Amino acid sequence: MIRDCRPTGSAKRPLATLDDTVVCLGAGIRCTDGTALETTVENRNLGPTGGALFVVDGTTRPAAYPWSATLTGATWARIGGHGGYVFPGGATVKALRDARDGRWSDMDKGGSTTVLNRGT
Repeated sequence: MIRDCRPTGSAKRPLATLDDTVVCLGAGIRCTDGTALETTVENRNLGPTGGALFVVDGTTRPAAYPWSATLTGATWARIGGHGGYVFPGGATVKALRDARDGRWSDMDKGGSTTVLNRGT
């Protein structure tokens, strides 16, 4: 489903790049259809074993999947070997670690029909 979510008159979406950092900020973004707005911070393929550590505010979360949690007041998070995020003022993060099956042919005409499983 496509929702009509876009920056409104006073919305700001600046992007800055530093030597080893990308900074993305958003404010004033609203859905005109009344639906709650969500932002996907990370949706990463963690490889066949999916074992990268996920740390939020200094606490390592379970590496086994499936696992999910709603983490309120999170101020930072990082995925070992991949990157990290800072949430000024705190955020509610709905975290999920699970395995997914798929075929390249589902996304790319002529792609492989072999089913792959990856922890994400």
